[in-house]
Amino acid sequence: MYRGSVKGMFAFGMNGVAIGPDTQKNIEALKRADWLVVGEIYPDETSEFWKSPGISREEMKNIKTTVYRLACAGFAEKDGSMTNSSRWLQWKDAALPPPGQARLDQDIIAQIFLRVRDLYQKENGKFPDPILKLTWSYTIPTSPSLAELAREINGRALADLTDPATRQVIKAGQQLPGFAWLRDDGTTSCGNWIYSGCWTEAGPQLARRSTEDPSNLGIYQNWAWSWPANRRVLYNRASCDPSGKPWDPER
Repeated sequence: MYRGSVKGMFAFGMNGVAIGPDTQKNIEALKRADWLVVGEIYPDETSEFWKSPGISREEMKNIKTTVYRLACAGFAEKDGSMTNSSRWLQWKDAALPPPGQARLDQDIIAQIFLRVRDLYQKENGKFPDPILKLTWSYTIPTSPSLAELAREINGRALADLTDPATRQVIKAGQQLPGFAWLRDDGTTSCGNWIYSGCWTEAGPQLARRSTEDPSNLGIYQNWAWSWPANRRVLYNRASCDPSGKPWDPER
C-alpha cells in the first residue's frame, strides 16, 4: 500500500496505526490507499488516521482514501477463543447479543466473500480457482459458526488413516488428534498445524476448565489447551547446561 500496489485494506481486530512498528509509515501507506474498511466498536487511530497529529486541515482535504467504519460486535457479544502469551487457547461464550445494527466479524467477512464469489462466477477473473473452489461448507454460509471454524482449523481426516506404529485408525471425516497425523498427500486438511489438537473427537480441548496442577509448576495441564500439542513448557534449555544441570538452582 505504501508503494501504491495495494489499493485497500480490511482492518478487523487490529489497530495497525497504534500497534505497528512504524506508525508514521502506516499512516503514509493509508493516505495512499483508495479505500479502508475498519470493523470496530469505537473510532480508533486506524479508522481516523487522517486526523493524526501533524496532519493539517489542508492536508486532510487532499487525502482521497474512502474510509468505511463497520460496527462490529464487542468482546462480550461474541464467542471464540483468546490466546495469551503462554500460548493457551481459551474458549469463551457470548454473554449477550450485539446491540442495534452491530454485526459479528465473521458475518461481515463471510457475506463480503460470498458477494465476491458471486462476482467471480459471473465475471470470472485472472485466477478464479482460490475463490470459486474454496471450501465453504458451514451450516449457515452467511454466518459461519466459530466452533465450526475452530474444528476446521484443527484439521480432520479426508480418508481413513492408520498409524503404523500403534495401528490406531482415524476414520475419514473425524477430527485429528494432533499435528503428527497431518499428511502431505491430500488425505488430511488443517487450517494451521500449531492448533491441531485443540478440537478433537473428544471435543473442544480449548474449553477445558480443570484447575488441577499435579506438578505444582502453575501449568494447569487440563485448563484450556496450549499450542503446540498442549505443551506448557516449550523453551527450557536456556535455564540449564547441556547436561541438564540448572545454571541457578535457586531459579
